[in-house]
Amino acid sequence: MLLNRLFSHLKKSWYSYLLEVIVVVLGILIALALDNWNEDRKLAETEVLVLKEIDQGLQRLMWEVESNLEEEKTARSSGEFILRNFENRGGVTDSLQTALTKVWFYTYIQPDYGPYEYVNTYGASVIQNVTLREKILELYGLDVRATVGESNIRARYIEDLRLQMGQWYTSWNANPYRLVPTQPRDYKKLREDPIFRYHLNSQLSECTRWIAELSGLRLVISELRNEVAEEIHRRD
Repeated sequence: MLLNRLFSHLKKSWYSYLLEVIVVVLGILIALALDNWNEDRKLAETEVLVLKEIDQGLQRLMWEVESNLEEEKTARSSGEFILRNFENRGGVTDSLQTALTKVWFYTYIQPDYGPYEYVNTYGASVIQNVTLREKILELYGLDVRATVGESNIRARYIEDLRLQMGQWYTSWNANPYRLVPTQPRDYKKLREDPIFRYHLNSQLSECTRWIAELSGLRLVISELRNEVAEEIHRRD
């Protein structure tokens, strides 16, 4: 009888100890889950902020690309107008002077590399979507840098060319972003000048190439902005 009571007491104590252990373990697990949830929430908030900064950077880059694209189209149409004028012997007109000014534009992009540097430094800790992260790094690290590098080469060529424009024009536009009427020194001589014609045709070819280049870059930026917006919506 005494043995039975002792066994019963031990059995109840065991259940009590087991229950206490379960309660403690559950408490620890819940605390860990809450801590992980809170940490994930903070990471998500940080990621959303970073993605919004990236989206703003992409928006600024898009504006630069689009404005340069329109200028390249204007430069090409100006060059085509000059050639038609020469072929038709149209003489010096206001339209020709305007075209002679606008034709020497070149793409000039100043991207904000801040978002890229941040993502490149902190990686997965700020953007968990691997595919999206790699696309951002590829755009800024490869595509944009290559575009800027090529545009700088072209800029040097045009700026060097401007130094010899005095032999062609009585006045010329030294600033590609300001419209200044340009008067040929001798219309007939300019029309027949093979060196001028060579540089004009080279500029037309470059305008065509850059129109394609900037159009492609604009498409990539637009698609990436859509992906960033979707990720913000998913994480927010």
